[in-house]
Amino acid sequence: MPGVGPETARRAGKAILAAIERGLAVDEGDLPKTKRTPKPKPDPSFDQRLARLKAARNAVAVRLDLDPGVACPNGTLETIASKVPRTPEELVELPAVRRWQVREFGDDLLKAVKETGN
Repeated sequence: MPGVGPETARRAGKAILAAIERGLAVDEGDLPKTKRTPKPKPDPSFDQRLARLKAARNAVAVRLDLDPGVACPNGTLETIASKVPRTPEELVELPAVRRWQVREFGDDLLKAVKETGN
């Protein structure tokens, strides 16, 4: 069985096979259902803000000699793009944003959000 080494097979092989058999015997209707969250509708203005934020972050990363993900992870940029802060105070209120980021390049991020026309 791929992924099961000889030692594991020796120690737990029978129990693993029994668990597989039990799982295969469960009716399809009795299997747990995974709830999927619906995909959000495409939002071109969000995508544009995010692209501008990434460009601004990448320029800052070069200036500060940091990896872009260290300067500001994509998840943080997504938060900024969705919340559209207008001031440094609003930017620092976002939980994902760190004070040093606002201090070092908050103006760049705010400009990138504003330039999209939103």
